[in-house]
Amino acid sequence: MNNNNSNNSRANMKKRKTTECKHWAKTGTCKFGDMCDFKHSPKVALPPRRRHQKRSSKECRDWAKTRTCKYGDMCNFTHSPVQQVLQKQQKQHLRISDDVDEVHVAVKKMRKSLCLEVGVDVSGSMSGGPMSAICELLPDLYRTILGKTDHYGCFTFESNVKSLHRPVVKRKVDIKRDVKNLQNNFGGCTALWDGIEHGVSAIQDSHKYRLEKSPHKGYEFNNTLLIITDGHDNSSTVSSFEKCLQLIARPGVPNFQFVVVGLGDVDQGKLKRLCEVGGENCKFLYAKDVTEFKRELQKAREEIRIRVIVREGEKTMMKDTYVQKKSMGEVLSGVQRMQLA
Repeated sequence: MNNNNSNNSRANMKKRKTTECKHWAKTGTCKFGDMCDFKHSPKVALPPRRRHQKRSSKECRDWAKTRTCKYGDMCNFTHSPVQQVLQKQQKQHLRISDDVDEVHVAVKKMRKSLCLEVGVDVSGSMSGGPMSAICELLPDLYRTILGKTDHYGCFTFESNVKSLHRPVVKRKVDIKRDVKNLQNNFGGCTALWDGIEHGVSAIQDSHKYRLEKSPHKGYEFNNTLLIITDGHDNSSTVSSFEKCLQLIARPGVPNFQFVVVGLGDVDQGKLKRLCEVGGENCKFLYAKDVTEFKRELQKAREEIRIRVIVREGEKTMMKDTYVQKKSMGEVLSGVQRMQLA
């Protein structure tokens, strides 16, 4: 019995390292290493496979965005040199690395949307030329200033305050109906302070709603209140000038802008005081007659539009800075300086 076992072991030793190891042949690895009883043939480099002659001249989208492609050299699309991809993405302001993502996010935060609340005095003295100018302004604001994600609300005030609709996204606004409501709601006195308080409250409610719906995007809005009036307050029952001072000084929403267009016999002193406590983003524009009133309405439109242009200008500045600066540290410091400005 012992002789048979010894004979078998001698036969196995003769066969050792002659039969190919299956694991090595399939995967190129073997857990037994040099102690394996089977043969590990040396790896033979295969000739490189040739690309198809009809390979597309279009650039690989994965390679253009991330500089990686799971198909490697066998991809049917073109892989441009890395430097060429970098230059192209710099021009298009695309994300190409973790560092650039930080710059891209910083620029995106600067591009805030707009929440615009418009309050119109519809007392009897606003009929005629003043109201015609306002009815021309509102559709212009709607078409040229508001973007797809911007919010727009409108209310009127005379003896009482009447909300046409709260700030809603642009696609839900029927601007023609708003204009028609303005033209059909004349009469009464002027509850100016009630109107201003209502406008600030509408913006606050809209801000709270956006925070509840999307906490990360709630602060990415510029909140603008536009008031158009032609007289002294003589009918407010809820609010007062002192309360409006507090609301404008501390509106409770970020990026607040307050613009007042006054015509004729308005209380210029109090309206200027309101804008002074509100800071540099608050403007009082005064007109003596209807001709000047039309010009001041256009100035109010420009005050609102400037906020959008400044954001676009900051985006362009960042893009140019990224292309020109050699060091990413310089770019990030530039972002911080603009955020502090």
